Amino acid sequence: MNILFIECDSMDGRIMGCMDHRAAYTPNMDDLAERGVLFRNAYCNSPQCCPSRASRWSGKHNHVIEAWNNYKGIEPGDRTYVSDLESAGYIHQAYGKTDYVSGSHSLGNRVTSWNRAANITLSRTGSPLKGLRQIETQEREVHRRDW
Repeated sequence: MNILFIECDSMDGRIMGCMDHRAAYTPNMDDLAERGVLFRNAYCNSPQCCPSRASRWSGKHNHVIEAWNNYKGIEPGDRTYVSDLESAGYIHQAYGKTDYVSGSHSLGNRVTSWNRAANITLSRTGSPLKGLRQIETQEREVHRRDW
């Protein structure tokens, strides 16, 4: 048996021809949906990409794996559905953006996803690394207190 799992980053799954969207022309995805399983009401566990992917790859809720932001996903070597499939003899191949492991986002990616939505422009001079590193070391304790 073959398993094909398609995940599109930042794509609204309702924008497909098979979902009756008038402006969408997606014949190949429509054909796959017709011959397979189409999840019409699927939602992710986090509004941020890395924690959402980490949850899906690990099969665990974000609060269990402590994936709170785009810097914190699952740890390298943690068990995933892919490692389980490979143990069962499946050959796995992934293409594209699959960042779900802790530390895979740059400092800029961690900060801009928050300030862009608030229309805040950061200064491009100097480096805030020193202050941010101090916050990162305290981050885990802050989240434990919140829970």
